[in-house]
Amino acid sequence: MANEAVTVVAGAGRAPRARLSEGALIVALMAALSTLLIAKIWISRLPPQVSEIPPLEIVGPSLALHILVVLLVALQFNRVADVFAFLVGAGALYFAALYATRTRQPLFVVLAVVQFVMLVAAAYDLWSSRRRPRYPVPASHRALGVLAAVVIGVAAVAMVGSGRAAQAKERLAAETRAAAERQMPRNAWMQQSVLPKLYELARCIELARGDSMAGPYPRTLADAPSCASGDAHHRFYYTPPTAAPDPWRASGFVLESQAVWDTVDNRLAAGTPGARNYLIDSAGDVHVTVERRRATASDSLLPRCTDGAVPTDCAAIFLPRQRWGVRPRLPRVAIAMGEQDLLGQETTLTLIFQAADVTDTLASLAISWTENGPFVPVPLPRQPTTRRRPAPWNPVVSVSLEHTYPDTGLEVVRAAATLRSRERYETRDTVRIVARR
Repeated sequence: MANEAVTVVAGAGRAPRARLSEGALIVALMAALSTLLIAKIWISRLPPQVSEIPPLEIVGPSLALHILVVLLVALQFNRVADVFAFLVGAGALYFAALYATRTRQPLFVVLAVVQFVMLVAAAYDLWSSRRRPRYPVPASHRALGVLAAVVIGVAAVAMVGSGRAAQAKERLAAETRAAAERQMPRNAWMQQSVLPKLYELARCIELARGDSMAGPYPRTLADAPSCASGDAHHRFYYTPPTAAPDPWRASGFVLESQAVWDTVDNRLAAGTPGARNYLIDSAGDVHVTVERRRATASDSLLPRCTDGAVPTDCAAIFLPRQRWGVRPRLPRVAIAMGEQDLLGQETTLTLIFQAADVTDTLASLAISWTENGPFVPVPLPRQPTTRRRPAPWNPVVSVSLEHTYPDTGLEVVRAAATLRSRERYETRDTVRIVARR
């Protein structure tokens, strides 16, 4: 009994500790998830197209307030966190639903659902808190709560200020470009082909999907506000692909440009580079017409550009994996060998394949020791494997080969690498075979 009495007295001397309720825990989880979604929306530069309010002035404070809600719950300011979560959730739910309706972006739909759950959880926690006893909050927690609010408020103000400065810089750049265009001769646009701008637009559309692993295509050019939508003398038209997009490759959208000018300039504009109309079809081929109408798939094709040519009168060569220049690097196969060998002596070379990224899985290597000879498969080196973990990715595969030429002269050696995606890359080199002295 004595021991029991001591236990009771010791327990009675402790101050009761506040505990997180289920509602507060859900509020904190939803606020943290909202923070990630809002940051993703901000980084992705999704189109606002909602009102005249700059998106940064919505995103910045909303991001800061959601972080504040998480900190308040962590510091056990449950009721204050519920009030903040209720107000922030109501406002964010309105904007998220409005953005989701106008832009039809999945991120806004998910954000609206998360805000609704946070709103309901905060309201329930406030209602149920009336029946729970109130415990005192330590002074250190209050001081941390005030400090967190001040720090987050300063960060939000700095974010909005930097955003306004960036917007002002963009407006100044646009005004500078407009002033430069006004100073140019009225008919200067006729001497410049619009095709490079069309390629820039194609690359910008791919960038709107993301950099490495891309998302869905924008539905319209308005959904990619950072991309140019034409100028005073050219209109751009965009048709998104109908099939599901490939996250690693460009998938068949259509771009068109149409030149427009006043009737009084008919005689001057006819036949000039700026007056041509282009169509980039889903296969990446460029159709062109000099008639005053939009180009169609039945119009003539531009020839492919040679190495180093500027794509003004020719079609630039982009593989689907390059995504119009977003991922310009390609796998390469190379031959390392000497420039000269003796007749009857074995010619030694190293065949090297270098992948551009982890998606480039080598299926086969082949070599031809003459210019017109058949390709002969080359055995690939075995990759080391371990039981506990897979071997680290190695972008380079090299194979050493030997061959003896029967005659003297200049010989052409060709090599080819084929990936599992059926992409094929070839290269060639030369070696001079000379007689022994």
